[in-house]
Amino acid sequence: MSTDKPTPSWSSPPCLVLPLHAAVHTTPLRLPLGPLEFLSAGRWLPITLVYDEVLAIDRLCAALAAALDRYPIFSGRLECNTGVHAKTARLAVRLEAASCGVSVSEGTSALALADVATCNASTMMSWPARDALGKCFLPPPHARDVRGMLAAATPLVHIALVHLAHDSGTVLAVEFAHCVADAASCFSLMKCWATFASLASPTDTPLPSCVPQGPFDVIQDAILQLSSRRTPPASPPTAPNPPLFVTTTPRTPPRAPKGEKLVTSLVFRLPHAQVAALQARLRQATTTNDVVSALLWQVSSSLPGREHRPSHLRMLLNFRTCLDLPPDAVGNMVYSILVLLDSMHAAVAPLAALANATHAAVDAAKRTHVLRDLTTIYQQPWPRIFWSDVPNATTTYVTNLSRYPFAHLVFGRRAAVDMLEAAYGAFPFMCQIFADTLGRANATGRDLRVVMHVPPAAALHVVTQWAVALRLHEPTNERTTDQQLDDRTGQLD
Repeated sequence: MSTDKPTPSWSSPPCLVLPLHAAVHTTPLRLPLGPLEFLSAGRWLPITLVYDEVLAIDRLCAALAAALDRYPIFSGRLECNTGVHAKTARLAVRLEAASCGVSVSEGTSALALADVATCNASTMMSWPARDALGKCFLPPPHARDVRGMLAAATPLVHIALVHLAHDSGTVLAVEFAHCVADAASCFSLMKCWATFASLASPTDTPLPSCVPQGPFDVIQDAILQLSSRRTPPASPPTAPNPPLFVTTTPRTPPRAPKGEKLVTSLVFRLPHAQVAALQARLRQATTTNDVVSALLWQVSSSLPGREHRPSHLRMLLNFRTCLDLPPDAVGNMVYSILVLLDSMHAAVAPLAALANATHAAVDAAKRTHVLRDLTTIYQQPWPRIFWSDVPNATTTYVTNLSRYPFAHLVFGRRAAVDMLEAAYGAFPFMCQIFADTLGRANATGRDLRVVMHVPPAAALHVVTQWAVALRLHEPTNERTTDQQLDDRTGQLD
């Protein structure tokens, strides 16, 4: 793979793609954003897909306009909320025909497909994340923090369509403002966009009849309705009762020494057959998410400097189903689950114990904690809001995005051949789980691609411990748990 990362040559200034029926928004519409959107303000979600064909920008723009009719909030502009709930909903999206649209840029790159996509070899099981590649295909610079977005009326979605050398392929890079949407929302828009791109005439689609709502109104209404009809569970959850996952106290951000990177990002392929074997070996009613999250927790907790401190797992749960919301409801609808171990450190705990603790925490969150905590969050003002961490403990953060297979979206004739990973917006010990592009979904499940963001000094240990963990949990390995723990402890030395 080439080490040169030339930036694209943009053919013209970015254009604005408006919703197909943008003219109906003659009267400004304010869509309030809630505390969880405020929590992610100033962050952006990049999705960078690599296709082995030339994608036509005119067709994509026409399909995008039709998709924005279904999800108009993405075409709005950020503003300070002055409505009745302004203390709880600090921000809003302003939607009107005169000032809306998504930014789209088209360019060319000196890089060819072979310089960008990973080798499609089944033996390629790990590689460093391609940070430079991911950044070089991002859309042209734009305001990124809240102050800049408010001042410049920045679009909430920026798209770059970059044609690779020799017509060998196209890179489609999309940046979403995290203050409006989580990964599920982004996937909903892109899936709708891809669906319209497959139509002969996407501009013939009718205007949806529903009136857009902001995430604050959607979530608050759902909380009120669910609280009025839900009865307490017959049996209490088995997981510990966690503290609120947000706070008004800022946490100290991690900083890298001058001239060094904050994180090094490593990518590991995890075939579905391997995950299924792990689940079968545990002989527990655990999900893929339980097993993979437990594995990441175990590996992360065993690194030097972390193996003798309390270790916790943080996972993000899509709470739409918990509030009986439609799966494509737009907003930051994620709940942070805290998984604790009572008596054993995650570095030496059996994988089954970690997976069971993870499963119990997810179950408890769905049954009681989500509604309880969201009710608390949506009943009080938030002049500032931050993620809450457990003091004096190490934490592994896991976000499972495998249910949103971005790389399987078809915007031309075929699905993407690759999805670029990067440390963009990452922090130490943040882990992401994606559907893998090298192994397509089959009848039994998806292959996974795991990205671990770790301090550079820990990278070699992570690679070693990942290999050790997988070898210890191979289904053909008949060693006892005590022998496995002895082996793992030896590796730490």
